[in-house]
Amino acid sequence: TPATLERYKQDYTETQCYLLTRRETEIPNGTILMVESKDGTTKPWMIWWKEEIEASGYNRYVVLRMTHLLTWRDADKITHEQWGYFSGPGTSTISDTIKSSTGEAVYAENNNLHQFVTSYTKHLNRDVYFEVSYKDTTNGYVVTETDVNSTPGVMYVTVDPSYIRDKSAEDGKTDSAADFWLSGGGK
Repeated sequence: TPATLERYKQDYTETQCYLLTRRETEIPNGTILMVESKDGTTKPWMIWWKEEIEASGYNRYVVLRMTHLLTWRDADKITHEQWGYFSGPGTSTISDTIKSSTGEAVYAENNNLHQFVTSYTKHLNRDVYFEVSYKDTTNGYVVTETDVNSTPGVMYVTVDPSYIRDKSAEDGKTDSAADFWLSGGGK
């Protein structure tokens, strides 16, 4: 389907863009599209919401560039992967955009917390642990709150930093050093 990405208001960072499509092309909120840019790289973009402009000859969607591929395991130990826009404390990109929207998105997050926006999934709930990696740094997080009501098809997730967890016990593997102390220290 032919489409074009256009700059969203004054956003030169390409965090948000408008996706313009033909009128007959309907894309649900929360859909993540892999879009090839002018330089040939492919980036994930999520349909955040559709702006209703009756007089135009095209659909105009507000899209959000996904920044991290998040990986976690659910209670049944099934691994899930999903793209998300991850932001740390003190950033206001999400709230500024939502406050200036046309009322489709009404989420108001605490600007002092870590959060991310992603498409809705039933596998991401409170107390889910996941890791975010960037270059040589990995940080652990635990989900503390989710909002699936503000924008249909989109999930707003608040997380708290957590220590990196040892996943070997989850996989049924044991560490011989840990076994040494768990078995009484060699007595």
